[in-house]
Amino acid sequence: MARALATARDRPADKPQYGSESGFPTKKAALAYGNDQEAAIRAKTWRDPKRAAIALDAYWAEWIAAQDISQRTVDGYSDHYRVHISPRFGHKAIGDVTALAVDAWEKDLRSRRSASTVNGIMVVLRMMMADAVEDGRITISPVRQKRRRGRRTAPAEPVGVAVELETVEAIRRRLPAPEALLVLIVVFTGMRRGEAMAMRRRYLRLEPADGATQASGFYDIDKDDGAVHEDRRGRRYFAPEGAQGPHRRAARIPGVLLLAYLETVPADRDLLFPDGTGQPWRRSNFDRQLWRPACDGWPVRRATRNHPGRQGARPSTRACGCTTCGTRTRRG
Repeated sequence: MARALATARDRPADKPQYGSESGFPTKKAALAYGNDQEAAIRAKTWRDPKRAAIALDAYWAEWIAAQDISQRTVDGYSDHYRVHISPRFGHKAIGDVTALAVDAWEKDLRSRRSASTVNGIMVVLRMMMADAVEDGRITISPVRQKRRRGRRTAPAEPVGVAVELETVEAIRRRLPAPEALLVLIVVFTGMRRGEAMAMRRRYLRLEPADGATQASGFYDIDKDDGAVHEDRRGRRYFAPEGAQGPHRRAARIPGVLLLAYLETVPADRDLLFPDGTGQPWRRSNFDRQLWRPACDGWPVRRATRNHPGRQGARPSTRACGCTTCGTRTRRG
């Protein structure tokens, strides 16, 4: 009798078939359940329990395929999900992921990972669960919004490192001429690293000196392909650097130096600062082959692929003061 009552009254408003629920100990419990389902239908908060039975891994595959985001963002989200979220919740039904389980998991992550990494992981899970609510799979997201609870700790104050111009010039003198100019452009224009490494001739606007007027120049950072990126397979491609907006932005560049540099660059070469293969520099290669050795006091030859120091040389400990190589580094 109880099953029949619950079955007759538990019906979605937009579906002709009847749902069913069994196991009620009394008629009163069955009636209460039916009343609750009817109230949820009227309030448009009713959720079909079968839709919440999908495994999180299966829902992830549907969710990530529906996102209109760049490939770089897809790779970042996929790494977070594959390494952190899937091992913990991937096998669970999406309706079985509880808020307490997510809280405990996040607490454990924060004890082992940096705050920025954990924040990125939680953003992915939070967006997934929010979309699951919108999709009608669950009633409420198990990922809580940040609240003022738990132990209060004063946030660490950001510490900036000011590098003296003489230090920058000392580093530049150890670099090959093209990369020395690249560093100068980054320092004095505020361009992001990926934007500077993606500089191409087509976006240059140079004005030669004319009488009393000095040479000047601008570089247009395109909104669609203004920076160089790498995917998870190491393939380089051009795309925007962050949220730039719908228009190009221009950076003032040293016109005299660029005009002199262009005289040494083949006229048919568009990329201004390629690596030894003619492609944009990989960040890891640039750091390992050029930047770090130059910061540590080694003169760098552009053709080298390994450390430029002599075999067996053991220089003294150096401290260049830059933010890349740290405080003190020994090479040898």
